[in-house]
Amino acid sequence: MPKGLKVVLILLGIAIGCVGLFVGGTWWWVSSNRDRIMKDARAEKKAGKAFGATHAQSACVDDALAQLKSCGLLDLVCEATTKVRLGSCISVARSDGTCSGVPGPSELVKGALWATEECKRRGQPGSQACGRLLRGVVEACAAQ
Repeated sequence: MPKGLKVVLILLGIAIGCVGLFVGGTWWWVSSNRDRIMKDARAEKKAGKAFGATHAQSACVDDALAQLKSCGLLDLVCEATTKVRLGSCISVARSDGTCSGVPGPSELVKGALWATEECKRRGQPGSQACGRLLRGVVEACAAQ
């Protein structure tokens, strides 16, 4: 077997092993923390409804973006619970035109472009976390 092929196969084996460790580690972590994650999500849903009951939909978005700043760079659990809070807040908040012009959930490209522009407008240009969060606005507005 040529030496170059051996090197490629070894590197491929290492890469597959790393992916396997990552997937296995992620599965283990989620399994170990499932109850805490669900508890946090329920608490955020309740907090979102309480906030939304006395505020307009745009305040729900502002609140969620403010909370998002406390999430770490790759804290996807924090982002997810913030998105839960945003959705429950918008569902009960006073309509103030926030959902006007928001693309539907099936319009993926328009939704992504809208989220990018909205993040820029709200002072968070280039923030991927903001874009992911604002896709929650698309889903919440569609549910109304």
